[in-house]
Amino acid sequence: MNYTGCAKERLASTVTKGADRTWNDPMGRITLQISRWTKRDMFGAGSRGEERSLCPPADADVVTSLLPDGRHAPVLDLDLPHRLVPSTTQGHSHLYLDVPMSWRRYKRLLKALAKAGILEQGYVAVSLYRQHTAVWMPWVQKAGGHQE
Repeated sequence: MNYTGCAKERLASTVTKGADRTWNDPMGRITLQISRWTKRDMFGAGSRGEERSLCPPADADVVTSLLPDGRHAPVLDLDLPHRLVPSTTQGHSHLYLDVPMSWRRYKRLLKALAKAGILEQGYVAVSLYRQHTAVWMPWVQKAGGHQE
């Protein structure tokens, strides 16, 4: 990736970075340095006054959902209670969002996640039929025929 134009000087009032700047992202998400921003910009009200530039991860303030080929790999700021529990299938996990909602609202969420390719269509179809989602308990080993 070409990082020309990466800001050399930063405003002291932006963000304080910790000492450990190790970043491993197998998707290669684009990272940016923000040399000037306002609180309004930060919360999505527009980019007026914002100055962003591509830079290597060690110099970045933010990691984006944008991939070098123009597609996106979701990056979500979950400002709610949640847990990510590893599955017995290596590299898989179960996300628990501790946010009560109606079945109607939950159905919309499930359908949107399936449409986006985040959840498997079959899992969502069965969940809609059962009127709930379900995942294996962390100590349960799935038998040969079960897929996750």
